[in-house]
Amino acid sequence: AGLALSLGTAAEAQKRVKWKMQSAFGSKLSIVGEVAARYEDLMDRVSGGNFKIKFFEPGALVPALEAWSAVKAGSIESSWTTAGYHAGKFPALSWYTAVPFGPEMGEYMAWLTYGGGD
Repeated sequence: AGLALSLGTAAEAQKRVKWKMQSAFGSKLSIVGEVAARYEDLMDRVSGGNFKIKFFEPGALVPALEAWSAVKAGSIESSWTTAGYHAGKFPALSWYTAVPFGPEMGEYMAWLTYGGGD
């Protein structure tokens, strides 16, 4: 029984998810790029191996600044980027990363919850 449990069932295998994630930042770029590359290992660990994300360098799957649109179109499952890069297509996104001295997390959450931000 122990061996069968460790191998898993066919139903458990179907629950496993594999996503491709293209980054807008190279894996060697300090902080934002390094964290993106480590994210694939983190997700594997916290999901017990049931959710795997494969990190791809900028431009490996689609042009780097088109990853958001590729996710929307379903070409890739996820993108590691910043919302400010896509504010030209979705102007409201500039509020999330590109407003100098803008609201902090608590203020964003208050706006989303109580101020009509949702």
